[in-house]
Amino acid sequence: MLSEAVLLRVVGGTATAAGQLRHLVAAAELSYVSIRVVPLAAGLHPGVVAGSFVLLDFPPAERAAPEPSVVYRELPTGALYLDRREEIAAYERAWACLDGLALGEEESRRLIGKLADEAHPGG
Repeated sequence: MLSEAVLLRVVGGTATAAGQLRHLVAAAELSYVSIRVVPLAAGLHPGVVAGSFVLLDFPPAERAAPEPSVVYRELPTGALYLDRREEIAAYERAWACLDGLALGEEESRRLIGKLADEAHPGG
C-alpha cells in the first residue's frame, strides 16, 4: 500500500522520479508483487494516523502453538516491534481501512504510469 502523496514527491529530479515510478509499474507486473495506491481523495484515515507499518504473520510450523503476529514500525532512532493483542488489533483495523480505500492493482498501475509520464514525458 502506498499513499498517492509519496508518488507525487520528487526526489532526485523529475527524470529520477519518473524512473522510480516506472520501476514500480514494472514490479507490479510480477505475479508475486501487489502494489495498491491509497488516493489523496481518501482524506485523513486511520492509515495516516498509524503511519508506516508492517504486519508480520508467520507461517504455521510444526509447533504446538503458532507464532503470534507482530507489528513492525521503523522509527528515526530504531525499530519498534508491537506484539500485544490490542496493538495488533489496532493495526489490523488500520490495514482493513486502507484495504477498503485503496485502488485496485490494475488501477494503481495505471495511476503510477500516468504520474511517471507527467513527471518526465517521453522518458
